[in-house]
Amino acid sequence: MKRLSCLLVLALVAPAAANWYVDVEAGPVFSGYNDVRIPGNTGTLFSLTDDLKARTAFGFRARVSKTFGDRHWVSVLVAPLRVHSYGTLDRDVLFAGQLFPASSRVNALYRFDSYRLTYRYGLVRARRFNLDLGLTAKIRDAEIGMDYGPIMLPGASKKNTGFVPIISFRADWSLSQRLGLVLDGDALAAPQGRAEDVTAALRVGFGDRVVARVGYRMLEGGSDVDEVYGFSAGMDTTEGTAHQYSHEPYCDTKLDAEEVVRELIRDRGLPAVIVQPTEVFGPDDENWTMGPLRLIRKGRMLLASGGSGLVQLVYQDDVVDGILAAARHGRVGEAYILGGPAVTTVREYFLELARIAGKERLPSVPGWLAIAAAGLAEFGSRLSGRPPAFTRGAVRGTMVHAGYRSDKARDELGFVAKTDLATGLKQIRERLSEPG
Repeated sequence: MKRLSCLLVLALVAPAAANWYVDVEAGPVFSGYNDVRIPGNTGTLFSLTDDLKARTAFGFRARVSKTFGDRHWVSVLVAPLRVHSYGTLDRDVLFAGQLFPASSRVNALYRFDSYRLTYRYGLVRARRFNLDLGLTAKIRDAEIGMDYGPIMLPGASKKNTGFVPIISFRADWSLSQRLGLVLDGDALAAPQGRAEDVTAALRVGFGDRVVARVGYRMLEGGSDVDEVYGFSAGMDTTEGTAHQYSHEPYCDTKLDAEEVVRELIRDRGLPAVIVQPTEVFGPDDENWTMGPLRLIRKGRMLLASGGSGLVQLVYQDDVVDGILAAARHGRVGEAYILGGPAVTTVREYFLELARIAGKERLPSVPGWLAIAAAGLAEFGSRLSGRPPAFTRGAVRGTMVHAGYRSDKARDELGFVAKTDLATGLKQIRERLSEPG
């Protein structure tokens, strides 16, 4: 899974002939994160940015486009990208079938060349606002490689070339005759993975022939396949399923804390048991109950991809019972999933919360648009210093198709979740109706 950011130092658009345009963009590229595990089911999970040091790269892309009338636009884009990392491994790393021992000095290459054919149709043509929507046919030619640098020892690499259809969009707000704001990108999210290439920029016109842009571009993506590490759990996730970081702080700090506990158990004999509740709900829960209820009441709750993601909600009182059972009967060093009794869709659950808040409907937006909006909220948060209203990780969490097995907790702890969704929602409603 990767996130790359590019500060657009210069982007120029100039007409080459009648209704033909050339767009050139360049700027430094910074790696936010870039996690690798190849193969995805047996390789070592490591980071090209945290375990190694990623160099600041130079990003360049060029586009040739043609307009047909006022509403039809076709373009061809070439966007090569190379990011180099280097450093010393702090542990053994199995990568692409080759073992790189701990303390090895290595160099790594992340290459992601993109070739795209895009068509957009002008949906909105207003005095100060234009909105285009279309489809991009993307061919990606990617490679991740690692070697020992100047030491003449064999390295390893994984190459992958494929075709990806992506939703394309552009929104343009005119602030004055010369100035405007542009939100432009290609994005798509699905349970199998996602791809996002979105820019937010200030547009400045220089006469009738040249337009410049200065702004910020975000590239992010991930896949959920055995060959390359992805982010989604499956429908039969157990305690033995490999941990997969999502880069959502709430989730990842849990994984980090669990690893610290495991180290203390192993190195210092800490008598600890690990419990792993699924999505907790109830009147005392913030993440899946009270927080969403506040957003619903303020009219700020949107269903990403129609709320088609799956959740396995477990009521707060059942979690307490499971923790107590783990303290009494759990084996030291073992983990136990405390799962709810059934899987339900995000849509069904949030609509029930909406009814508690006195609303019958929730608006829905495409997943790619929700993730793009969350990315802009995060970018605005970095500028303002205030926490974002929602994050990409939170949005993706509502789009994952996952289910969990609590067989181990049932067999060893006697844990069985007793509160179904309807009963839990009734208790939430009753608690909220209490005076004070």
